[in-house]
Amino acid sequence: MRIDPRLMCRFAYKCMHPAYRRRIRVILKSHNYAALQDPYVVGCMIDSLCACCGDTITPAQRAAAIRFVMAQKCNPLLASHRARMRGIVFGF
Repeated sequence: MRIDPRLMCRFAYKCMHPAYRRRIRVILKSHNYAALQDPYVVGCMIDSLCACCGDTITPAQRAAAIRFVMAQKCNPLLASHRARMRGIVFGF
C-alpha cells in the first residue's frame, strides 16, 4: 500500500503552518539514521507526528508510512537529507 496523497498533502500543509512547524522539526530532528531504520522507532515517530498535528491515521496508513520512511534512508540530522525529504513531501 502506498501513502495516501491526501494524508501527505495535509502533512505538508501542517509543516508550513507556524503553529506546527517547530514541533514537527523537534520530533524529526530527535531521530538519527540508525533510529529511522527500526520499524518500532519509526512507528513511534509517526504516532508523535500525528499527535502533534492532531491527525488520526488507520493502521494500514501507519504501516505504509513506516515502510516509506525506512525506504528513504534519511538522516534528519543532515541538512541535505532534510532538503531531499522536503522535496518529497512538497512535491518539488
